[in-house]
Amino acid sequence: MIDSTAHGLPENHTLIVKDHARQPIKPVLDGEPIYEDTPDAVWIVKRVDGSRAGEDAVRRKAYWSVFSGACGHTYGHNDVYGFFTPAFPGQVLSLQTRPSGPGQRGDWREALQAPGATQMQHLRRLIESGPYFDRMPDPSLVVTPNATGPDYVAACRAPDARYALVYFPSGRPATLRSPLLHGPRLTAQWYDPRTGARRELSPVDVAPWKTTEFKPPAADQDWVLVLEAQKSQ
Repeated sequence: MIDSTAHGLPENHTLIVKDHARQPIKPVLDGEPIYEDTPDAVWIVKRVDGSRAGEDAVRRKAYWSVFSGACGHTYGHNDVYGFFTPAFPGQVLSLQTRPSGPGQRGDWREALQAPGATQMQHLRRLIESGPYFDRMPDPSLVVTPNATGPDYVAACRAPDARYALVYFPSGRPATLRSPLLHGPRLTAQWYDPRTGARRELSPVDVAPWKTTEFKPPAADQDWVLVLEAQKSQ
């Protein structure tokens, strides 16, 4: 679902945080977060003519997962998992047709290059840019109240607080508890989850009483904030 909370269900980050908190800690993975190009909530509304999960929803579930404690992510596309090939131009499989399906409509070979599929590499590259096992979810980095629904901001950091990654899913600003990180100064970058490009920001001064508001470069777009303890000169 594009927004699980709109249907009274928990989002994947909520489920992952809950499982990750169990003792002893075990690997957690959301095996079926969302399929790109699936009609929204198709198994609830039983219709295929509504809005569909696009690349933005795919990225949102992926970054929420990993930043909330998941050991990885599972990507899927509505046309790929069943290797769908239209029998005729314009064919759309619905729950009421024979054969039935949740809105498959394109050739699976073309779907292999769907935007969300090609953008998963940027999440992997970001996570693998540091020690893979040296990362823990930390919702407390975001000053409460955190946003809800598709605006929820997910944060993770190193156990020694030398770096943090914060996912802004909708371009809305958020205030962070920068003193929770190793100071007294942090380097800052915006990471573009669509392209993997980085934008440098001015260093962030850290003080025990200071919180810092960050506003993504563009509204209505998701971005990742990368904070890291500044190396000594």
